[in-house]
Amino acid sequence: MSLAPLEQEPVELVERDGQHDKPSDMALIINAARDPNVDPAKLRELFAMCRQLKQDEAKEQFHAAMALFKKECPRIVKGHKGQIVTKGGAKWSYTYANVEDMAVVVDPVASACGLSYSWATAVRDNGNISVPHVIRHVGGHEQPPVSVPVPIDSAAGSSEQMKLAAAHMVARRLSFLSAWGLNAFDSAQPTPDAPESSEKITDEQLHNLTELVEKMDNGLERFRKLFEVDKLSDLPVSRYEEAVRRVKGAKK
Repeated sequence: MSLAPLEQEPVELVERDGQHDKPSDMALIINAARDPNVDPAKLRELFAMCRQLKQDEAKEQFHAAMALFKKECPRIVKGHKGQIVTKGGAKWSYTYANVEDMAVVVDPVASACGLSYSWATAVRDNGNISVPHVIRHVGGHEQPPVSVPVPIDSAAGSSEQMKLAAAHMVARRLSFLSAWGLNAFDSAQPTPDAPESSEKITDEQLHNLTELVEKMDNGLERFRKLFEVDKLSDLPVSRYEEAVRRVKGAKK
Protein backbone atom coordinates (compact mmCIF):
# COMPACT_ATOMS: atom_id res chain seq x y z
CA MET A 1 0.00 0.00 0.00
CA SER A 2 1.46 3.36 -0.99
CA LEU A 3 0.99 6.50 0.99
CA ALA A 4 -0.34 9.61 -0.69
CA PRO A 5 1.98 12.61 -0.36
CA LEU A 6 1.09 14.91 2.50
CA GLU A 7 -0.27 18.24 1.44
CA GLN A 8 1.54 21.21 2.94
CA GLU A 9 -0.74 23.54 4.78
CA PRO A 10 -0.26 27.21 3.95
CA VAL A 11 1.58 29.20 6.57
CA GLU A 12 -0.77 31.40 8.57
CA LEU A 13 1.55 33.89 10.21
CA VAL A 14 -0.53 36.98 10.82
CA GLU A 15 -0.06 40.57 11.86
CA ARG A 16 -2.78 42.46 13.68
CA ASP A 17 -3.91 45.59 11.89
CA GLY A 18 -6.45 47.37 14.07
CA GLN A 19 -9.29 44.88 14.56
CA HIS A 20 -8.32 42.65 11.64
CA ASP A 21 -5.64 40.02 11.05
CA LYS A 22 -3.65 39.95 7.82
CA PRO A 23 -0.94 37.59 6.53
CA SER A 24 2.59 38.77 7.29
CA ASP A 25 5.03 39.54 4.49
CA MET A 26 7.12 36.51 5.49
CA ALA A 27 4.07 34.23 5.32
CA LEU A 28 3.35 35.41 1.80
CA ILE A 29 6.94 34.68 0.76
CA ILE A 30 6.98 31.22 2.35
CA ASN A 31 3.73 30.26 0.68
CA ALA A 32 4.96 31.59 -2.67
CA ALA A 33 8.20 29.59 -2.30
CA ARG A 34 6.16 26.39 -1.88
CA ASP A 35 4.31 26.99 -5.11
CA PRO A 36 6.18 25.13 -7.91
CA ASN A 37 4.64 27.45 -10.47
CA VAL A 38 6.30 30.56 -9.05
CA ASP A 39 9.14 31.89 -11.20
CA PRO A 40 12.41 31.89 -9.14
CA ALA A 41 13.27 35.33 -10.53
CA LYS A 42 9.93 36.68 -9.32
CA LEU A 43 10.56 35.06 -5.94
CA ARG A 44 13.90 36.84 -5.63
CA GLU A 45 12.19 40.11 -6.46
CA LEU A 46 9.63 39.36 -3.75
CA PHE A 47 12.39 38.72 -1.21
CA ALA A 48 14.10 42.01 -2.19
CA MET A 49 10.83 43.90 -1.91
CA CYS A 50 10.15 42.43 1.52
CA ARG A 51 13.66 43.32 2.67
CA GLN A 52 13.20 46.91 1.49
CA LEU A 53 9.83 47.17 3.24
CA LYS A 54 11.43 45.98 6.48
CA GLN A 55 14.23 48.53 6.13
CA ASP A 56 11.74 51.33 5.45
CA GLU A 57 9.70 50.29 8.48
CA ALA A 58 12.83 50.21 10.67
CA LYS A 59 13.79 53.69 9.45
CA GLU A 60 10.32 55.03 10.27
CA GLN A 61 10.57 53.55 13.76
CA PHE A 62 13.99 55.15 14.19
CA HIS A 63 12.76 58.61 13.21
CA ALA A 64 9.73 58.27 15.49
CA ALA A 65 12.00 57.26 18.37
CA MET A 66 14.33 60.21 17.71
CA ALA A 67 11.38 62.61 17.64
CA LEU A 68 10.20 61.27 20.99
CA PHE A 69 13.73 61.50 22.37
CA LYS A 70 14.07 65.16 21.35
CA LYS A 71 10.73 65.90 23.00
CA GLU A 72 11.59 64.20 26.30
CA CYS A 73 15.34 64.88 26.66
CA PRO A 74 16.17 67.48 29.34
CA ARG A 75 18.65 70.26 28.73
CA ILE A 76 22.34 69.46 28.90
CA VAL A 77 24.04 71.96 31.19
CA LYS A 78 27.58 73.25 30.80
CA GLY A 79 28.95 72.33 34.19
CA HIS A 80 32.67 72.65 33.55
CA LYS A 81 35.09 75.50 32.92
CA GLY A 82 38.10 75.34 30.65
CA GLN A 83 40.93 77.72 29.93
CA ILE A 84 43.22 78.08 26.96
CA VAL A 85 46.62 79.71 27.26
CA THR A 86 48.11 80.68 23.90
CA LYS A 87 51.80 80.53 23.05
CA GLY A 88 51.92 84.29 23.49
CA GLY A 89 50.58 84.01 27.04
CA ALA A 90 47.04 85.25 26.39
CA LYS A 91 44.31 83.47 28.33
CA TRP A 92 40.64 82.95 27.71
CA SER A 93 38.07 80.72 29.39
CA TYR A 94 34.92 78.92 28.32
CA THR A 95 32.27 76.61 29.77
CA TYR A 96 31.33 73.19 28.43
CA ALA A 97 29.56 69.90 29.19
CA ASN A 98 31.76 66.83 29.11
CA VAL A 99 30.74 63.48 27.64
CA GLU A 100 30.02 61.96 31.04
CA ASP A 101 27.56 64.75 31.87
CA MET A 102 25.87 64.32 28.50
CA ALA A 103 25.52 60.57 29.02
CA VAL A 104 23.83 61.05 32.41
CA VAL A 105 21.13 63.13 30.69
CA VAL A 106 20.85 61.25 27.40
CA ASP A 107 21.15 57.57 28.39
CA PRO A 108 17.88 57.09 30.37
CA VAL A 109 15.76 58.84 27.73
CA ALA A 110 17.51 57.11 24.83
CA SER A 111 17.03 53.70 26.45
CA ALA A 112 13.32 54.35 27.02
CA CYS A 113 13.01 55.22 23.32
CA GLY A 114 14.79 52.03 22.21
CA LEU A 115 17.93 53.93 21.16
CA SER A 116 21.59 53.24 21.85
CA TYR A 117 24.89 54.68 20.64
CA SER A 118 28.62 54.15 20.34
CA TRP A 119 31.71 55.81 18.93
CA ALA A 120 33.74 54.37 16.08
CA THR A 121 37.54 54.44 15.95
CA ALA A 122 39.03 57.93 15.80
CA VAL A 123 40.18 59.08 12.36
CA ARG A 124 43.17 61.37 11.79
CA ASP A 125 43.26 63.16 8.46
CA ASN A 126 45.04 66.26 7.19
CA GLY A 127 45.88 67.56 10.66
CA ASN A 128 42.39 66.91 12.04
CA ILE A 129 40.92 64.23 14.27
CA SER A 130 37.30 63.05 14.28
CA VAL A 131 35.47 60.44 16.35
CA PRO A 132 32.34 59.17 14.51
CA HIS A 133 29.22 58.79 16.66
CA VAL A 134 26.60 56.16 15.71
CA ILE A 135 22.99 55.93 16.94
CA ARG A 136 21.00 52.67 16.63
CA HIS A 137 17.39 51.63 17.22
CA VAL A 138 16.08 48.28 18.42
CA GLY A 139 14.05 48.06 15.20
CA GLY A 140 17.27 47.53 13.28
CA HIS A 141 17.98 50.94 11.72
CA GLU A 142 21.37 52.56 12.27
CA GLN A 143 22.07 56.22 11.61
CA PRO A 144 25.13 56.92 9.42
CA PRO A 145 28.12 57.92 11.57
CA VAL A 146 28.28 61.62 12.45
CA SER A 147 31.64 63.28 13.08
CA VAL A 148 33.06 66.77 13.49
CA PRO A 149 36.71 67.25 12.43
CA VAL A 150 38.80 69.03 15.07
CA PRO A 151 42.28 70.44 14.33
CA ILE A 152 44.96 68.77 16.43
CA ASP A 153 47.30 71.75 16.34
CA SER A 154 46.23 74.92 18.14
CA ALA A 155 47.59 78.13 19.59
CA ALA A 156 47.60 76.60 23.06
CA GLY A 157 51.02 76.42 24.66
CA SER A 158 51.03 72.68 25.42
CA SER A 159 52.80 69.51 24.26
CA GLU A 160 51.80 67.66 21.10
CA GLN A 161 50.44 64.76 23.19
CA MET A 162 48.26 67.11 25.22
CA LYS A 163 46.99 68.79 22.05
CA LEU A 164 46.05 65.41 20.59
CA ALA A 165 44.27 64.34 23.79
CA ALA A 166 42.39 67.64 23.98
CA ALA A 167 41.37 67.49 20.31
CA HIS A 168 40.16 63.88 20.75
CA MET A 169 38.03 64.89 23.74
CA VAL A 170 36.50 67.81 21.86
CA ALA A 171 35.83 65.64 18.79
CA ARG A 172 33.93 63.08 20.91
CA ARG A 173 31.92 65.82 22.57
CA LEU A 174 30.98 67.57 19.34
CA SER A 175 30.06 64.37 17.49
CA PHE A 176 27.83 63.38 20.44
CA LEU A 177 25.92 66.67 20.35
CA SER A 178 25.75 66.78 16.54
CA ALA A 179 24.47 63.22 16.12
CA TRP A 180 21.66 63.70 18.64
CA GLY A 181 20.88 67.23 17.48
CA LEU A 182 21.51 68.65 20.95
CA ASN A 183 23.08 71.78 22.41
CA ALA A 184 24.60 72.42 25.82
CA PHE A 185 23.29 75.37 27.81
CA ASP A 186 24.42 77.53 30.71
CA SER A 187 21.33 76.62 32.76
CA ALA A 188 18.87 73.75 33.04
CA GLN A 189 15.89 76.02 32.39
CA PRO A 190 15.36 78.84 29.86
CA THR A 191 15.53 82.28 31.45
CA PRO A 192 11.93 83.51 31.93
CA ASP A 193 10.94 86.23 29.47
CA ALA A 194 14.46 86.21 28.01
CA PRO A 195 14.61 87.08 24.31
CA GLU A 196 15.63 84.23 22.02
CA SER A 197 18.65 86.26 20.89
CA SER A 198 20.19 85.93 24.38
CA GLU A 199 20.95 82.24 23.79
CA LYS A 200 24.70 81.68 23.54
CA ILE A 201 26.54 79.96 20.68
CA THR A 202 26.75 76.17 20.67
CA ASP A 203 29.87 74.16 21.43
CA GLU A 204 30.40 73.45 17.74
CA GLN A 205 30.05 77.13 16.86
CA LEU A 206 32.48 78.01 19.67
CA HIS A 207 34.97 75.52 18.27
CA ASN A 208 34.70 76.95 14.75
CA LEU A 209 34.97 80.52 15.97
CA THR A 210 37.98 79.70 18.14
CA GLU A 211 39.84 78.37 15.10
CA LEU A 212 39.26 81.62 13.25
CA VAL A 213 40.16 83.92 16.13
CA GLU A 214 43.40 82.04 16.86
CA LYS A 215 44.63 82.86 13.34
CA MET A 216 44.42 86.61 14.00
CA ASP A 217 47.15 88.68 15.61
CA ASN A 218 45.95 89.49 19.12
CA GLY A 219 42.69 87.94 17.96
CA LEU A 220 41.01 87.45 21.33
CA GLU A 221 41.45 91.05 22.48
CA ARG A 222 40.26 92.36 19.13
CA PHE A 223 37.21 90.08 19.26
CA ARG A 224 36.34 91.14 22.82
CA LYS A 225 36.38 94.81 21.89
CA LEU A 226 34.52 94.26 18.63
CA PHE A 227 31.63 92.26 20.14
CA GLU A 228 31.81 93.54 23.74
CA VAL A 229 32.08 90.10 25.37
CA ASP A 230 34.47 88.78 28.02
CA LYS A 231 34.92 85.42 26.30
CA LEU A 232 33.98 83.79 23.00
CA SER A 233 31.35 81.54 24.59
CA ASP A 234 29.39 84.65 25.70
CA LEU A 235 28.59 85.54 22.09
CA PRO A 236 24.82 85.40 21.38
CA VAL A 237 23.92 82.80 18.78
CA SER A 238 22.09 85.52 16.85
CA ARG A 239 25.46 87.21 16.15
CA TYR A 240 27.39 84.06 15.20
CA GLU A 241 27.15 84.48 11.42
CA GLU A 242 28.15 88.13 11.73
CA ALA A 243 31.13 87.19 13.90
CA VAL A 244 32.36 84.57 11.42
CA ARG A 245 32.01 87.00 8.53
CA ARG A 246 33.84 89.85 10.31
CA VAL A 247 36.64 87.65 11.69
CA LYS A 248 37.27 86.14 8.25
CA GLY A 249 37.43 89.61 6.79
CA ALA A 250 39.74 91.01 9.47
CA LYS A 251 43.39 91.52 8.65
CA LYS A 252 45.98 89.51 10.53
